[in-house]
Amino acid sequence: MHHNTRLLLDFSPLLAFFVVNKWLGLGPATFALMGCTLLSLAVIYAYERKLALMPLVSGIAVTVMGGLTLLLHDEYYIKVKPTV
Repeated sequence: MHHNTRLLLDFSPLLAFFVVNKWLGLGPATFALMGCTLLSLAVIYAYERKLALMPLVSGIAVTVMGGLTLLLHDEYYIKVKPTV
């Protein structure tokens, strides 16, 4: 995979989160972060047939903490994710 493509895939979930948060709020931004993260991991896996440990751990953390944020309607969980 080309280096620039990999950078785009790595940073697109974060970019999506900030853009959606600015326009629609934290709930939709959390959903965008989760979706883009899972899509990014899927594309990387499709090209490389493997996932590095850190993106995988980060994807799991985003999914769990983002899911809790959306399920419980409590922004605490998505805000504490970087600490975890």
